Amino acid sequence: MIKILTRRSKLTRGGLVRVRLQCLWSRPCVGAFVIYSTRNLGATGRYGGGDFVVSANRTGTATVPLLARARRLVRRRGRVESGAFVHLKGFGGEKLAAGGGPLTIQR
Repeated sequence: MIKILTRRSKLTRGGLVRVRLQCLWSRPCVGAFVIYSTRNLGATGRYGGGDFVVSANRTGTATVPLLARARRLVRRRGRVESGAFVHLKGFGGEKLAAGGGPLTIQR
């Protein structure tokens, strides 16, 4: 399994959000990280997503590009409460839902 360590992240000038993850498996954690809206603030649905690989029993960083509408929302409001979810690939390549939690993105 994997644990999301970051609860608050800054938006970079390039429109990226960096999130720290901890892999709790004896094999590398491979999957996708998705950021989505939790409120209707003008940009609903998915805010961004990206793939990641974290070495076994280690901590790593997922760098997630935000969609243009989400970047505009963060710049306009200063910070946005969102949700984060991790989709893992199992050892045989099957898709596993690993869970998520709240994530605040700030300017």
